[in-house]
Amino acid sequence: MGTNIREGKLEILNSNVTNSYFEKGFLYYTNIWETKGIHILNSMYFANNTSKKGTFLYFDDVVGGDIPIISINKGKFINNTALSYGGIFYSNARKDTYINEYIIFSNCTFENNNALLGKISYIYDDEHGANFNNTDPNALEKLKSDNNNFVSNPTRIIFDNYNITDTIVIHSGDNIDQEYSCSIYDDYENKFEINGDIGEAILDDLVMYELSLKGKYDDSLKSKIYGTSKSYCYNNSCKFKNIRVVGEPGDYLLELKIVSYGQFHEFKQNSISMNVKIIECDEEGYINQDIEGINIKSCYYPTCNPNCVNNGKCINVNVCDCSKTYFKGNTCSERYKQERYRYIDVFFKVSSAIIIIITLIVVIGLHHFRNYENIKAASYDFLNIILVGTIINCVYVILLSKEDYRKIDCIIIYLIKNIAFSLIFGSITTKSYRIYYISKMKRRINSKILNSLKFVPTLTLVCVHIIIFLILILLNMIENVKDIDENEKEYVKCSYSQISKLRY
Repeated sequence: MGTNIREGKLEILNSNVTNSYFEKGFLYYTNIWETKGIHILNSMYFANNTSKKGTFLYFDDVVGGDIPIISINKGKFINNTALSYGGIFYSNARKDTYINEYIIFSNCTFENNNALLGKISYIYDDEHGANFNNTDPNALEKLKSDNNNFVSNPTRIIFDNYNITDTIVIHSGDNIDQEYSCSIYDDYENKFEINGDIGEAILDDLVMYELSLKGKYDDSLKSKIYGTSKSYCYNNSCKFKNIRVVGEPGDYLLELKIVSYGQFHEFKQNSISMNVKIIECDEEGYINQDIEGINIKSCYYPTCNPNCVNNGKCINVNVCDCSKTYFKGNTCSERYKQERYRYIDVFFKVSSAIIIIITLIVVIGLHHFRNYENIKAASYDFLNIILVGTIINCVYVILLSKEDYRKIDCIIIYLIKNIAFSLIFGSITTKSYRIYYISKMKRRINSKILNSLKFVPTLTLVCVHIIIFLILILLNMIENVKDIDENEKEYVKCSYSQISKLRY
């Protein structure tokens, strides 16, 4: 229900309009079609009506053009409700469509009308509003005392916590950590309340802004903003903080510009700026360098996170100078590896290999001449055991020349070292004792008993070392550990429990 007004003259006198719903107001004017004329409404009683916008009068400025003269005199508007904007009057007239000389409310009474914004009137701005006048000026002032009676579309933004005459002085690359906020106002000095429940909002309803940095006096100055330079306004303000500014030395304007107006029309003044001055990088200890790869230098004091340790010096962003320490790495926390003398390692490996080959030849020759009296007298069996122990000991020497030790290397080294020791020195000790025993007990010697027991000492020594070896393995007492030499260089060695000393 409602009335679409077109060209001509309309006069409504002493009428009552109550308890009605209007999709676009009781009177709907649009310049899609011609509406010029004179429309007079006197002594109307308009009460308990509802509409989406402009319960009584909805002026829809679509294309601009002629405007009718609309005179409302001595009307009473009581208990009317607009679901969104303009409890009585709504207009989106803007640009060249000025209606204040054409739409006039004279000596009207307004009581208990409601709307989300503008209980009586909602317009684009004060230059495009209807003319409300009353013979009693106090009555109009009383209506305006309620900030939500007369509301316009947002027209400007104002900083809440920044004086526009102040200047923020920084180096290129510094952060602006303080939170700055701007509020949105209309032409009646009303501060707009923006829904803070972003979870219920839709993208098209959000007021969006962008931050930019441009030269105040010199447009050729190069600059860039890092951080959240695009966001939305919420909780009744547009806020920003923790942005990093990179630019050439000079004077700048840090501009906040509204780029999306949500459910409102565009603002007349949709941007606001703060003064920023980037000074020359001449502080002691500071570095002036392009670290972003954008051909704009940043001025910064070198900081390292984590910190440089072991007397390392931070010389750039997360770059430590370790040249005057015994350490290396990003934070001077890594030791240099001990460098082995490779020619010595090669010498021992080659020597051990030659000894192994010679020993194998001797074993073959010994087997070939095993029935010679001299071989028998020297104890063929013990000679073979000593030679086998010699081969194993050469393998031990080769393993010692490794640059790094794994745990399995330490286990093998321990085992073959002690097996070689047992075979060689066990055999030599047994032979020496047998010679002594034979020379002293020559007449009473029992050769069968002596031969049957000749391997017992050597086998006993081997078994002792194997038992100790198994204990160390079961108790996890063989490890490869890092140690430091006299030059503070790191190397890996094998570590054995004190139990291993029982073998001696």
